[in-house]
Amino acid sequence: MADKEIIQHTAQYVARNGRNFLMPLSDREKNNPQFEFLKAGSDNFKYFTALVDGYTRIINFTASDVERLEVVAIDRDYILSKCL
Repeated sequence: MADKEIIQHTAQYVARNGRNFLMPLSDREKNNPQFEFLKAGSDNFKYFTALVDGYTRIINFTASDVERLEVVAIDRDYILSKCL
């Protein structure tokens, strides 16, 4: 599995199982170079945490989020202003 795929799959797993899962994983894989991205000083740590945040938002998407998006989607001027 490529490094990028490992980061993505790990981020998905952390998003599903909560950040409490992250510390034991980091401890267990601290000597594994494939999981270097779990260390705060790593080049890919920021990418990994951004993925975890994004996946968490998707997993926790609620009905009220859908309603809010439906209202905003009707307003073409709002959408255009966001695009610009």
